[in-house]
Amino acid sequence: MNTFYREAENSKSPIFLRELAGGTTSAGKFNLNLVAEFVTKKGFGIKYGDTDFLYLTCTDKYYEKCDEAFSRKELSKEEYWTEMVEITIDMMKRLRDQVNAYLRIKSGTSCLKMAYEEVLFPVCFAGIDTVKQGNSELFRFIGEKIMWEAMDINNTRSIHEIVKDVL
Repeated sequence: MNTFYREAENSKSPIFLRELAGGTTSAGKFNLNLVAEFVTKKGFGIKYGDTDFLYLTCTDKYYEKCDEAFSRKELSKEEYWTEMVEITIDMMKRLRDQVNAYLRIKSGTSCLKMAYEEVLFPVCFAGIDTVKQGNSELFRFIGEKIMWEAMDINNTRSIHEIVKDVL
């Protein structure tokens, strides 16, 4: 949607039509507000939202069995986090289907897509390019050390603490 309304708003574009861009933005905002209201009523949290997306969190109740199994030492840390991710993906798929049904009723269209598989880890380090030509060996070493330590399943430190320790 972003690309479309940016092009429709660009006076040099062959599809320039400011009214179309405004209408697209308004419709997107309307639908996103419907979705935000729907998911919060269902108990999901919104971590962040923009003009055309929301980052959602499940309520703790979905993770209770997993938490209890981990507390009883029935799951390793890796199994625990794997289960947490699987629960989240399953709940988001179910929520997506409910939201699409709700949108069909409210706005006549179901347009919600899920992109969690593509963005789980690349987003964490967007913009960090340690293998770029021209970067020194030292820069690559430091960058990779920070990234691997941050992703370590046993890591308990913040990125800031890791960077301080590595540097």
